[in-house]
Amino acid sequence: MSEKFEKSIVLPAFFPSSMERAPHFLEAIKTLKNYNIHFIEFYYKGNDRKTIQEYLTSYNIKIIYLGAMAAKQKNLNLSSLNLELREESVQEMKRCIDEAYFYGSQSILINSGRSPDNGEKKVAYEYLKKSLEELLKYIEGEAQDYQLNLSLEPGDTKVDSFSLIGSTDLAITLVHEIREKYRNFSLTLDTSHLRQLDEEPIDSIKRASPYCNHIHLANCIIRDKSYKLYGDKHPEFGIEGGEISIEGLRNIWESIKGIYKGTELIVGLEIICRKKNNQEEIDYFENIMKDLNWFYK
Repeated sequence: MSEKFEKSIVLPAFFPSSMERAPHFLEAIKTLKNYNIHFIEFYYKGNDRKTIQEYLTSYNIKIIYLGAMAAKQKNLNLSSLNLELREESVQEMKRCIDEAYFYGSQSILINSGRSPDNGEKKVAYEYLKKSLEELLKYIEGEAQDYQLNLSLEPGDTKVDSFSLIGSTDLAITLVHEIREKYRNFSLTLDTSHLRQLDEEPIDSIKRASPYCNHIHLANCIIRDKSYKLYGDKHPEFGIEGGEISIEGLRNIWESIKGIYKGTELIVGLEIICRKKNNQEEIDYFENIMKDLNWFYK
C-alpha cells in the first residue's frame, strides 16, 4: 500500500458524547492511539475548546473539522434560495473555518445543503458557487502558516438529506469550475451516499479520483423503508439488509488502493454508535475494529 494513504475515524459517529464533553473526547483519542489511525474528523460544541486543542496537540493527531455536522445540526444551507438563510449559513461556516484553524485542522468538510423544493436547481447551484467562493476567499484571508483545504461531501438526493450536490458527475463539474480560481477545493466521497444515489462506489470513486482526496467508508440500508435504520444511518458493515458486506467493504478498500496508488488519500471509517455512555462507546468501537483489523493494521 502507498505510504501516502492515511486513515481516519469520524469521531462523533463512533463517540457521540465527544461532541460535548471534553473528558469523553480525551478517552476517545486515547482509545484511537491503540490503532493505526492518523486523522480524526470531529466537531466540538462544548465549552472546553482550549482543552480540546491541548489534547490534540499532546497526542499529535491530524485533524479534519466537520463543518458539515454543524450545518446539519443547525439546518443550514449554502445553496438556499432564501437570502437570509444562505447568509446565515455562510457566516456559520466562516466560524467553523475559524475553529478549524484554531485546532490546526488540515481540512474542513462541508456539504451543499438541501435542494430547493420548487425545482430551481440551476439557481441554487449558482448560489452555492458564490457561497463556496466567499468561503474560499475567507480561508485565504485567514491563512497564516498554511491554508485550509475545503472539501465538499455530496449527499443523497432522494432519501434523507435531499442534497443539491449528490451525483458524482455534478460534484466533479462543481469542483472543476471552482478550481479555476481556487485550488484548495476538493471532494469527500461517502460510500453510503453513493449507494443511496444508486451509484457503484468504485465506479464513482474512479471517475472522481482527480478531484477527491478523502473517502468515507460507510454503509446504509435502502431496500426496506420500514426498517428503523433505513436511509443515511451508517450502520455496521455486513448488517442484514445493508448495501455493503464485510467482503464488499474489503473489495472496495482494495480497489481504492489500486485507484490511488502513489497518490495522497485519507480514508475514514464512519459507523454510528447508538450506545448510551462513554465506556459503551469505547467497547463498541473496539468490537467493530476486531472485524476490520485489515483496515487499521
